[in-house]
Amino acid sequence: TFPEHGPRWQVSQGGGALPLWSPDGGQVLYRGPGGSVMAVQVEGGPGEVVLSEPELLFLREEAGFPTLAPDGERFLGLRKVEDAPLKPYTLVLNWPLQP
Repeated sequence: TFPEHGPRWQVSQGGGALPLWSPDGGQVLYRGPGGSVMAVQVEGGPGEVVLSEPELLFLREEAGFPTLAPDGERFLGLRKVEDAPLKPYTLVLNWPLQP
């Protein structure tokens, strides 16, 4: 609960970092050991929370956490390609449709 402090539940097994709620509030995503990206299903309400076992979504060797799309269905991650020339990039979101 916020701003009051309430009960605490451990989500990860074996440690984790960079936790992130899914847009629908039904999952906690986090970076697990060895570059794994993990998901835990969250059910219940105030004072009563049921957590699933952590599920491996994919492995990601690059540091950091990929960005989750607003619909919660896709991730965007960048990676460095060895010996590739560095070029600037532009990411355009919500580009208006032209009639």
